[in-house]
Amino acid sequence: YVELENCVSRLTNMEGDYAVESLPTWPLRLNKPSPRVALTSRAGLFEADTKRWVRRVAYYKSLGLKLGTPKVRNVMDMNAFFGGFAAAIISDPVWVMNIVPSHSHSTLGVIFDRGLVGVYHD
Repeated sequence: YVELENCVSRLTNMEGDYAVESLPTWPLRLNKPSPRVALTSRAGLFEADTKRWVRRVAYYKSLGLKLGTPKVRNVMDMNAFFGGFAAAIISDPVWVMNIVPSHSHSTLGVIFDRGLVGVYHD
């Protein structure tokens, strides 16, 4: 048996609107844009992306895909943007890893602010 070591990084020292303490509590923060959205070059797209994924998930389920059932338990969103897909299926029994391409817009902080998980990848 080997003891596990801590692997969670410390929070940044941001203050004011960007501080972690300023974010709404879960689950309110899932669909409310964080102040960090304003730091991206795509700030106006947060709500549109969230609504788009709600529509898409409903459509995919109407096609009879196993999304939202125990048949699909783990999903990787390889171009997560703001994490809209993960937010749209949050009530389903599925775990989503949000992947933000390293050559894309830096939106991983927004995904974290939503209370979701994700990584950069190239």
